[in-house]
Amino acid sequence: KDEASLWPAWLAQDIEGLAVYSVGYEASVSGWNGSAMELTDRAANVLNLLLVKPNLETGQLIFAGHSLGGLVIKQVLRKAADEATDRAAALSFIERVRKVAFLATPHVGADLAGWGDRLRVFIRPSAATRSLLRNDSHLRDLNLWYRRWSKQRGIDHLILTETKTTSVRNDSQAGQQ
Repeated sequence: KDEASLWPAWLAQDIEGLAVYSVGYEASVSGWNGSAMELTDRAANVLNLLLVKPNLETGQLIFAGHSLGGLVIKQVLRKAADEATDRAAALSFIERVRKVAFLATPHVGADLAGWGDRLRVFIRPSAATRSLLRNDSHLRDLNLWYRRWSKQRGIDHLILTETKTTSVRNDSQAGQQ
């Protein structure tokens, strides 16, 4: 996607002193049409990417993540907290986190991932899809960890959910409505 079309970039244009960074990654549903890392591996990569950015060494941090991105944020924060005793950059990073916004994040998994699992012979779910199974013990553990950690640290968070079901349709159907 064109980064100029992402709404967070518009905030940086409107608010003086605000810098916006976007982290993109592949998260294909099926192994047939791409690859995707498992959640903990993805988060480790993202954390290392963030910790080496000179522009992110100081200042308050606010995260916003949509869907899987919200889970990546939680896992990044957990990884940073785990590394904070041995890595000064990780300690500084978590001490500067102030707010997190979750936009349609499947905190305890997604039913759609379950369909991928049930049809795994045909769909060949990616690692990202497999890590989104509803009531997955890792997601439950991550969710409980984040609740305790954010409360202890006084992290403000906003959780926005989708309340209307979305139908799956192809691009030609989308243009007809």
